[in-house]
Amino acid sequence: MKVIITFFLFLVSKSITYSQETEVYIELEVPDYDKMQFEKQLSREEIHLVNIRKLPLDIIYSRNKEIKCIKIDESSYLTDFPRNIENFKSLKILNIQKTMLKDFPLGICKLESLIELKYNNNITDKIPSLIGNLKTLKTLELREMPITEIPKEIGDLENLEMLIISDTRGASIVENVNFEFIGIKKLPKEIGNLRKLKELRLFENGLEEIPKEVGNLKNLTYLQLFGNELKNLPSEIYKLEKLETLILSDNEIESLSEEIGNLKNLKYLSLSNNNLKKLPKSIKKLKKLIRLSVQGNQISEDDLIALKKLLPNTIIYNGKYIELNEK
Repeated sequence: MKVIITFFLFLVSKSITYSQETEVYIELEVPDYDKMQFEKQLSREEIHLVNIRKLPLDIIYSRNKEIKCIKIDESSYLTDFPRNIENFKSLKILNIQKTMLKDFPLGICKLESLIELKYNNNITDKIPSLIGNLKTLKTLELREMPITEIPKEIGDLENLEMLIISDTRGASIVENVNFEFIGIKKLPKEIGNLRKLKELRLFENGLEEIPKEVGNLKNLTYLQLFGNELKNLPSEIYKLEKLETLILSDNEIESLSEEIGNLKNLKYLSLSNNNLKKLPKSIKKLKKLIRLSVQGNQISEDDLIALKKLLPNTIIYNGKYIELNEK
């Protein structure tokens, strides 16, 4: 059986007024490949493998042990992942998407230089505790998989700056096979140990609560929690003074604390599609607020007009833009 490998590179074309990046795919067959072209792509230290049945890590490693980036995509026949991925000591970026990998490859957890890991659209149902070994990791993305819990060792990722966990409930179809995702109901309190975290995106998971330890994430500027089953928020969230974006839409929130007024740097607040009947009076203290979205609630238009008078520079949207009548 022949294995098709698609190597991925960027060509940058420039003109006087603009520059544009173009993706170029070169299909090579293993072992009947053009060795000179193979070496050329490996020398760029970025490989994109598409539509593969077997991962040729031995071949890649024999040509260039210093590969910095490996991306695997659209490989619905890939069911096994070689353990020798751990040999790529210089690997900084690893993206594995749209495969039929049932088990998380444990060799990944030994990649001591890894900075970015995107592991999405696979049929993996468990993230191993060994993921906590990735001490250099800055970006971790886990999306569209039937996982139901996150290991507490995620709190050991001391250099993490961006964490995305999303789309773990609902349905997905891979190669005409239906997969039902039941979601993640809660997170480990150790998530509060990620002191360098700047962006936390936890959407479409079915979360019923957020641990109060999230309040320890003092460097957080972006918090996205839409599409869960949250009825309230821990008061500790209102202590995140650097927070600029807070997205709480599509939950079951009935009220917000007056402590929300402490978020002095907040620029974007989305409360759409909850069960709110009124807003905290302290929202008027959010002088940096650029946009407030409240459609899909029961907040009266009169209350929103009164708020608009206090925050005239804020865009307030409830299905239409709230405007003040000029006299």
